[in-house]
Amino acid sequence: MSDPDTAVKKEAIKEEIRNQIAAQNAQELINKINEKCYEKCVPKPSTGLGSSEEVGIVVQSRTSIG
Repeated sequence: MSDPDTAVKKEAIKEEIRNQIAAQNAQELINKINEKCYEKCVPKPSTGLGSSEEVGIVVQSRTSIG
């Protein structure tokens, strides 16, 4: 394996790691938003969500995202 091949593979691995970290960070953000929205919009958890709870979660999510 020549040095250019090694450099290309090394760069590809670095890019894959960056992508995995970005995906993990995005998932953590989504989880935090979901937790906050659920806590604020679902006062009494049950087997399903009411329409006002669904709307509240959507509105709260959009507010949290920006």
